Amino acid sequence: MQETSSRRPAEPPKPASGNAGAVHYSLPDEQATYLTTNFLPRVAALSLRAQREQSRIATTRTARLKRIARSTEIYESNKIEGLGPDLATTDQVLHDHDLLRATTGVWAAERAIERCLNAEPKIRDVVGLGAARLLAEHFCADPTRPLTGSDIRELHELILVGDRRGGSYKAFTNEIGGSSHIPLLPSDTPAAMSHLVTWLADTQLSPLWRAAVAHAWLTHIHPFHDGNGRVARLLANLVLIRNGMPPLIVSAASDRGAYLDALASSDEGGDILPLARVFRDVLSRGVQDLADPALATQVYKTETQPSPESVQARWSDILTEFLTELAPHLLLHRLNTYLIGDITAADLTRIGRGRLENAWVAKIATDATSRDLLLHVAAATIRPRRSTAATAPSPSIFVSIRNTRPLDARQYLPVGSQGSFAYEFHPLVDTGEVLIRRNAAVNRYPVHEAANKAAEHLARAHRQLIGWPS
Repeated sequence: MQETSSRRPAEPPKPASGNAGAVHYSLPDEQATYLTTNFLPRVAALSLRAQREQSRIATTRTARLKRIARSTEIYESNKIEGLGPDLATTDQVLHDHDLLRATTGVWAAERAIERCLNAEPKIRDVVGLGAARLLAEHFCADPTRPLTGSDIRELHELILVGDRRGGSYKAFTNEIGGSSHIPLLPSDTPAAMSHLVTWLADTQLSPLWRAAVAHAWLTHIHPFHDGNGRVARLLANLVLIRNGMPPLIVSAASDRGAYLDALASSDEGGDILPLARVFRDVLSRGVQDLADPALATQVYKTETQPSPESVQARWSDILTEFLTELAPHLLLHRLNTYLIGDITAADLTRIGRGRLENAWVAKIATDATSRDLLLHVAAATIRPRRSTAATAPSPSIFVSIRNTRPLDARQYLPVGSQGSFAYEFHPLVDTGEVLIRRNAAVNRYPVHEAANKAAEHLARAHRQLIGWPS
């Protein structure tokens, strides 16, 4: 990734000539101004709030929240890769292997690794990442000690417990599934990783910004044959924990679309801001959990003790039916539907409490590489007249379009005038129907008819804003 003359570095790494692992992350001048005058000050305020909330919470609550956060962090990082068991089982495995107590040392992590060598793969996924998380905390104990390439390989060795290639850089060229990015050659990997850890030791930028750069840089190098995503997320959290901040817990459901899209932006154009924005939003959610332990506990119980009869489950069923019906209707307009995320009961609980602003669920496009429309879930603007479920969540599906403005940091912009959303699709839990709002007009339809109407609206928006499908 090379800088262009119209962009300036967003951070200081300046590789020596011929360093094949060097990555330049850059921003247009106006975005760099946004970074220094808006983004970084907000992140600094968020960091101060996190430290304040951590010191305010009683010790017993802190222990409970830490257990919830640790189990959820391990579960979500594995789930993003399609690995590991459910959240309840993840928590139990970590508890059984003594990987949850704050007093657990690295020796206990090593013992847990030895005990799980013959366990089924899903159990090894949990124990390996849990043990690596403990080792990362050990690295954080001395904030003056620089992180080394050897440290990162040790983390990788634990994560890939039972794999003889664990702890070693790749021996063959690898690929990133679903990405056009070609990682570095094996011969260039050691020097690239050395440059990364040197930059981490030398830079004094915001911890969240450094975490985003470290994550993007490592996945760009793709130094290992497997486990790169889990190592990158752990490395990002190591940077944050070292600076007294809570860990990032990237949801495999509601954050997945924005997270992978942001990584693609960093790989293809060297733009780190989208990933930093995702990390900021995820970190903000973690700080909210510190401020409201009762909500954090409720969300955890919702995820570990799901009820198929709950309001959240019924809403999710309607969403799934709507998206399933929508896809063939869009095909009639020569548009494809790409499912990129999901909404869990925990996400709906957060949305209902105003604690989750946006969750990507699908993209609409002629193909996977063209400019697209985004379907995302957020708190509804529609207020149904009839509702018997007083505790019903109130999310809707909104429509945005890929942002092509070079000086605007947002990945997508609302489809509508003056920043408002022209289209809104609102599942009704009580009746199993869907309300469709187009500007000020609201109509109620059965799901199959709503899908047909929505496809017509989306096709019209695509023609007007992007062009006729080829």
